[in-house]
Amino acid sequence: MIKAWIDTKNKIISFHIIPHSTFFEAEKEKFWESIMILTNKKGFRIQ
Repeated sequence: MIKAWIDTKNKIISFHIIPHSTFFEAEKEKFWESIMILTNKKGFRIQ
């Protein structure tokens, strides 16, 4: 399982805890598929 925190207000994805963010955890393939959608189609950036 891979874990990340997603801050929808600031459009940030982090591998470290972000206060007041959403915790996301998934198997490797599903995780990276979801992260690619957020970065490529929704404008999120990885911190």
